[in-house]
Amino acid sequence: MAAAGPTAAPVPERRHYVHDAWHSATCTVLLPDKGAVMGALAPVLTPTTAGERRCATVFFEPISSAKADRLVGNESMSSELATEIRRRGGFKVRASHRRDAARVEGQDVRLAEGNALVRVGIAAAVTVPGTWSITDYGRRLEASITGSGFKPLRLDLAQDSGFAAACIPLGIGLPRRRGVK
Repeated sequence: MAAAGPTAAPVPERRHYVHDAWHSATCTVLLPDKGAVMGALAPVLTPTTAGERRCATVFFEPISSAKADRLVGNESMSSELATEIRRRGGFKVRASHRRDAARVEGQDVRLAEGNALVRVGIAAAVTVPGTWSITDYGRRLEASITGSGFKPLRLDLAQDSGFAAACIPLGIGLPRRRGVK
């Protein structure tokens, strides 16, 4: 009776996208706060067997100047407040704290010079013939992402949208008119 719940559980939603004679699994890639080198994505794009197809799209979303100014202002205030609390409490300000404060100050300077703040995102997909186990190849994609030093985020209920985002870059998110800022 104790096993009745797990054994009678309904089949989970499909964790892949089926199109014609192909199956695809998509993950978004959570980038580290400290940034990453583009060459680090090489294992994510390298197929593990012949017949497997992999692709990735890197998205650069510009943040509006008002929102960017608020974000950097809040980070600057938090950084200064944390430094002052550490100083008053008699705690040592570590190198990582100084580096974070310098990063925020650099962002503020770049925004004042007219540069934009962007949010970066990556969607990666693997596509295999329909007769192959997409679950296995989805796990291989996740292992490649993890092995590259990133964190995979599987798109369980949005595999069709993830496939479109990773494999068919159509300029999603671009302004509708020229000259719009």
